Amino acid sequence: MVSALLVLAVVLDGFTACFAYGVNRIKIPLLSAALISLMGTGMLMLSLGAADWIGSYISFRACKVVSFSVLFLVGFCNLFQNSVKAVLQKAADNSKKMSFRWSGISFMLSICLDETKADADCSKVLSAKEALALGTALSIDSLATGFGSGLVGQNYLMIAILALSMHMVAIFLGHFLGEKAGANVKTLQLDWLGGAIIIVLAFLRLLG
Repeated sequence: MVSALLVLAVVLDGFTACFAYGVNRIKIPLLSAALISLMGTGMLMLSLGAADWIGSYISFRACKVVSFSVLFLVGFCNLFQNSVKAVLQKAADNSKKMSFRWSGISFMLSICLDETKADADCSKVLSAKEALALGTALSIDSLATGFGSGLVGQNYLMIAILALSMHMVAIFLGHFLGEKAGANVKTLQLDWLGGAIIIVLAFLRLLG
């Protein structure tokens, strides 16, 4: 159950992003979807492994406290992510400084604020290169969430399988529903749900 909640929390961003892609009729080829899934899963497993290594040097009680603190903070921030994005997007629109640069931070900030900007060439097809950029932006939460969960141990094989499969399902289901919804529904506001799930994980870690 905990592993499923963990993976669900980290794939929700991908689901909402691909919903927006569907609404905007931006195609996501199988290769691009696989790269996003691999990026998200890889980042999650990397953070879990790093947390497991650090956890071997501190007591189990300390691990539980740190795990709870990290997860609760990430979840709390996610609850208000939409409001923060709106403020930052307004500031970006006013400053006109959010330009595309492949190796520049401004590109990543643009994608974090509006995931559909990963389609930088406006081709209406998410290329492999653009998928890697989108996958990186979507994986930011995975690093912190995985680190918090990994401090008290996890079934890594189960999480890897769940993450790969659920990422792919989230990508294609989100895109499909976005296409069906049409232009009347611009975005899905599910950041609060991801935040709520992570906060639940925090208390499960503390009490478990």
